[in-house]
Amino acid sequence: MMKKMIVLFAVLSAMVILFGSTGFAGERVIQVRTVEDASVIVGDDICSEAPFTANVRLGAYAWSFQTRASNGSVVNDMINNVGTAKACVRITDFKFTPFSIAQFYIRFTFGQEAYAGIGVCTVTSNNIPEPGLVLAGCSLSLKDHASGADVGIAVSSSVFNPARLPGYETGSYWTLKIYE
Repeated sequence: MMKKMIVLFAVLSAMVILFGSTGFAGERVIQVRTVEDASVIVGDDICSEAPFTANVRLGAYAWSFQTRASNGSVVNDMINNVGTAKACVRITDFKFTPFSIAQFYIRFTFGQEAYAGIGVCTVTSNNIPEPGLVLAGCSLSLKDHASGADVGIAVSSSVFNPARLPGYETGSYWTLKIYE
């Protein structure tokens, strides 16, 4: 019996090595970097889906990126354009006071897939690495855009450059966790 268990363990281990581990059944993770681009137009059709009146619109391309296997550091942040992200935001604190929040709605489109995220972004800093640059984190519930079904969560590490400081882009690193 012990010999059969060892053989079974060896077979399962080989399968993980050959085919990889994807986490829990029905779970999928998408990670992208978004970079604001004026050519990505955020129309009224997008903002009309938000449950608030937006006063800022952000259009961005979504890029795949590569990390160093040994420590997770990003080594190539714009490998392939994999889609777009179109966001509608309601900002009420234009001083971007740390811990202030903004309502946030976004539609991610990756080929034939589209997801809608709704939630808030929380400002963490308005002066790192220099005054006027805004760092924030977003936490959004995620829906399949076509069906409206709840499918997971989207979170970000974001930079907002409302002062248009040289050397910085408005954009985010997003993780979408989707349960199918």
